[in-house]
Amino acid sequence: PLLPPPLLVAAVGPGAASLLLVDVVAGDGAGRRVLALVLAGGLAGHAVLLLSEMAGCHASLDAARAARLLTRGPWSARFWLGAVGAGTLLPLALLGLVPALSGPAAVLALAGLWLWEDLWVRAGQAVPLS
Repeated sequence: PLLPPPLLVAAVGPGAASLLLVDVVAGDGAGRRVLALVLAGGLAGHAVLLLSEMAGCHASLDAARAARLLTRGPWSARFWLGAVGAGTLLPLALLGLVPALSGPAAVLALAGLWLWEDLWVRAGQAVPLS
């Protein structure tokens, strides 16, 4: 039931990060502040939805098992350090504390969102269906 909001938020983050990288490389910097704010909002929304999905009640036992694989299982280091830490919290900190580093923040955000999507699919496929 919570699938549409995370997908919408996950679309805003990479979109803003991609446009921010284009602006850093080829733009005049006019839209950089707005894109950085949109990216920060997307990352904050992603963090809230991500942690609520991992810590909340799950609709089925299989969903709870998949979440456990990410939070306390074999992929927990990639999840907590990569997707949450380096891919969500660190870009948020860079955007808030050092706006001049919006380019590296965008790269970290894209990498973190890619890692989250990869882990999300792997965890769902790792739970036996029978």
